[in-house]
Amino acid sequence: MRKKRLLWQLYWPFFLITVLALMAVTLVAEKFLYGFSINQITQAMESSARMIEKPFLSILAGNETAVDELCKQFGKAGSVRITVILSSGKVIGDSEESPSQMDSHADRPEVVKALQGQIGTNTRYSKTLDISMRYVAVPILQDGAVTAVVRMAMSIESIHQATAMIRRQLLTGGAVVLCAAAILIGMVSRRISGPLEKIRQGAE
Repeated sequence: MRKKRLLWQLYWPFFLITVLALMAVTLVAEKFLYGFSINQITQAMESSARMIEKPFLSILAGNETAVDELCKQFGKAGSVRITVILSSGKVIGDSEESPSQMDSHADRPEVVKALQGQIGTNTRYSKTLDISMRYVAVPILQDGAVTAVVRMAMSIESIHQATAMIRRQLLTGGAVVLCAAAILIGMVSRRISGPLEKIRQGAE
């Protein structure tokens, strides 16, 4: 009876350590994959914004209609939503909506940072589209001052789906490993508990 009790006293700590280790590996792998994917998308969106920055700069002065038409032209060529915002927060161009029907974007976190001369990034849920979006805002500089902002927006639902798939695969693999570990831990615990029980009996 004492031998069985000693066996379980050795077994459960090893088993719980294995479970915690598998959970930690799953969480770290999932977080790494998500962060890596978001970083790749952000870099691609920033590069795209840099490429179309000069065309917008050349038509910014007093030609808002041309800016909006250029947004829609660039928007058709890719899967990224493009928005041009003046330093006042007014939207003068958007690849999907009419600028006249859009609210001021002066309070958007990524736009606020871009208006300070930095690259602005943000991830948030879009109530309009009912999906999570990644936003990257790049300042348009003229004579050293920020005159407007080019903002790129892209859905990250594909990243969530890929992360969920990886999570399921890791959990499935983890369950198999856990079953094998449970058997192995039982064998090791039995081997350890036998000599320890003999030592205990000898001590008594």
